[in-house]
Amino acid sequence: MKFCIITFGCQMNVCDSSWLHHALLARGWQPAGEEDADVILVNTCSVREKPEQKVYSQLGRLRRHRTRNPGMFVGVGGCVAQQVGEEFWERFPHVRLVFGPDGVASVPDSLQRLVREPGLRLSLLDFTEHYQEREMVWDSSGAPAQAFVNIMQGCDNFCAYCIVPYTRGRQKSRPSRSSTRPTSAESGSSEGPVSVTVPPSVRVGPDVSGEASLRSPSLSLLVHRRNHEKICLMRSPIPQLETASMNPWVAASTL
Repeated sequence: MKFCIITFGCQMNVCDSSWLHHALLARGWQPAGEEDADVILVNTCSVREKPEQKVYSQLGRLRRHRTRNPGMFVGVGGCVAQQVGEEFWERFPHVRLVFGPDGVASVPDSLQRLVREPGLRLSLLDFTEHYQEREMVWDSSGAPAQAFVNIMQGCDNFCAYCIVPYTRGRQKSRPSRSSTRPTSAESGSSEGPVSVTVPPSVRVGPDVSGEASLRSPSLSLLVHRRNHEKICLMRSPIPQLETASMNPWVAASTL
């Protein structure tokens, strides 16, 4: 099977799409352009202006590919998918998979099931109570110049201006033992900086038993495991800065 992934939005979406890319490669799928793909994944963002309309426009444009490949189908993920959900099916018959940020880990196996069962549609929209660890799909070949690593998902702050708790769920931090593992696995042995993806204005760790706050070992251990190589905190949508974030205490308390 040939696949194409279209990504909108923040570094967390980039991280999710990168993992999906490698997970499908590990299953023997082949990357391709839109014109040749059997499956197209659209990873969406709710922050940009008129996000739903832009997704609808994109899905309408992708519909034309069914004229050359009637079996082609689309999966819609990300924050807009979490908001709109199964309503996509009413307007776009070529959409057969809808998944939110918490459903990313189940996407590769769900796609294989959809290929086996042409009449099936699936939705992966439930929020999970804990961070869903993903299978290790990276190897040392083709290491990227820069790697993204997720150390948490969601937010508990419910700021009036922010949609994150409603589209990415409540805060779910990765335990220290698995936050350090990505330095060699999810980073793909990257020789460049590792960019830790975290939603804005959060404290990593309070929801994990035995880890009272970001002052827990997560990030400090991550730096030590990288042998003091460069480490970046990516706080979407700000530019990449070494040990920088929206809240200076995030890095200052641990590094």
